[in-house]
Amino acid sequence: MGEIYELTHRVGYFQVDHAHRLQLGSLFKLLQEAAIHHANQAKIGTQIMEDKGESWILNRVAMKLERYPRFDEVLHIKTWATGMKHFKGFRDFRLYVGDELIGQVSTLWLYINMESISLTRLPQEIEESFLTRPDQVYFDKLDKIRLPKPAADAQETSISLRYGDIDGNQHVNNTVYMEYLQTALHHQKLDTRPKELQIQFAREVSPETQKISVLLHHKENSQTFGIKGEDEVAAFGNLG
Repeated sequence: MGEIYELTHRVGYFQVDHAHRLQLGSLFKLLQEAAIHHANQAKIGTQIMEDKGESWILNRVAMKLERYPRFDEVLHIKTWATGMKHFKGFRDFRLYVGDELIGQVSTLWLYINMESISLTRLPQEIEESFLTRPDQVYFDKLDKIRLPKPAADAQETSISLRYGDIDGNQHVNNTVYMEYLQTALHHQKLDTRPKELQIQFAREVSPETQKISVLLHHKENSQTFGIKGEDEVAAFGNLG
């Protein structure tokens, strides 16, 4: 397998919003797709979930976009691992339209046992052999950042859980949180295309959940947000 995996995708009409710009949830699904295909080359993607009952879950993301791709533009996503240690995997992405760099993303993934839903050690042979590019990181020390939760006076938007929100790990897929977030930004008449986003996924949202609540606290130049299942905030962060 190579150090870098590249996914090329022409933005479809089903992926864009009313202004023909790529939706935030669709973008995150493409990032997820690129990460899974790259991991599958080393047999630590979907195959290891089937063979060993182990999987990766997304824990943190830091993203900066210059602009959102338009309908029918060809998007090139390049991704590579920037480090692997114990139960942590770090991965970066760069987004291009032609030669134009339009986005940078750093992510932190945690390796878990699916039955116990607990952290488990990455197989040593994978940790030692998976090619990494530790000098090619957009957001350094992603595992050290402490993101804010929304204030008590945050505005709330309620959204119903849908059948398609549940993934193969039997919880709400992390990419769907972006759909919830963008929906809440729209209903609260805020900018639906944030240029900067940092998020921490703290808890699962189970398939039995009836209602999702998105909490938004608007400041002059940024917003803090939280996405809550029944009682607890499952993910939180800030937008710029």
